[in-house]
Amino acid sequence: MLLVEETAPAQGALPVAALRTHLRLGSGFDLIEDATEDAALAGFLRAAIATVEARTGKVLLTRVFRLRLEDWRDPAGQPLPLAPALAVESVEMEDGAGVVAAVPPAAYRLVPDSQRPVLMPVGPSLPAVPMHGFVTVRFSAGFGSAWAQVPPDLAQAVMMLAARYYEDRGFNGTTLALPHGVSALIEKWRAVRTIGGARAPGRLGMTAPRPTVPLRLESAGRVDDGMGGYRLDWRPLGIVYAQMRAGPGSERAGEVGARSVVSWRITLRAAPDGDPRRPRPEQRLRMGNRVFRIEAVAEADAAGLWLTCMATEERLA
Repeated sequence: MLLVEETAPAQGALPVAALRTHLRLGSGFDLIEDATEDAALAGFLRAAIATVEARTGKVLLTRVFRLRLEDWRDPAGQPLPLAPALAVESVEMEDGAGVVAAVPPAAYRLVPDSQRPVLMPVGPSLPAVPMHGFVTVRFSAGFGSAWAQVPPDLAQAVMMLAARYYEDRGFNGTTLALPHGVSALIEKWRAVRTIGGARAPGRLGMTAPRPTVPLRLESAGRVDDGMGGYRLDWRPLGIVYAQMRAGPGSERAGEVGARSVVSWRITLRAAPDGDPRRPRPEQRLRMGNRVFRIEAVAEADAAGLWLTCMATEERLA
């Protein structure tokens, strides 16, 4: 993941005058009001804003960011690393040859959240990222373009921290932690992050499944064959993402020779009964020319977050 800030806070949006007043009250010394001093104060404010934003994951003044990913964390919804997100400006796919293609805005939507906004698909999943390529998401985030729109406790934390940076211009390296008052002000804004970037596995072993393999779920329907009988017509239902584990294999006789049969344990995100995304034993999964016939489906964990499909794959030996 690579996160780049495309735009910086405007100089006029920084509360330089307020910091000047704050420093008078805090230190008792007047500052020289000139362009050089204003530039120095703006630098202290930018450093304080950057520190508070890094500790909280919140963007104080509205800017545009560019997020580059080698793959979606979850095709069912990609969390954005900063809040509050205001809009998704664009989503672009670049393949291994450097060809860039824009993803239509109708294919995704932004779900705002005070802690972790999410880029959600309009359909069942976000578009697949090309092999050896990446996806770039441009989005705007922030509480507002004016300092008055920043929440008061975060604004006060920035002011206190900028004052500390000003007063510690002769910093000797002995004080690295945030001042206690600043930590107390930003505590409620800090996001709880999960280690490793995966969602809770629901006690399916020590690590969460990694559903990275796209599979097409297909269902069979009976079609009149014109001779008094019927034939099965497989129609696609949608794409699911799964983790696949091969099991034991065997060989059996077929109409045109021996066939190898391999059992597969396919794990995917759970869906309730009746949901078209929940596979059923009479259905199958396809990956290119490979077909996996579903024989049984069961919850993989006590929390019901994952499903396990027991499937078989047959090929000419």
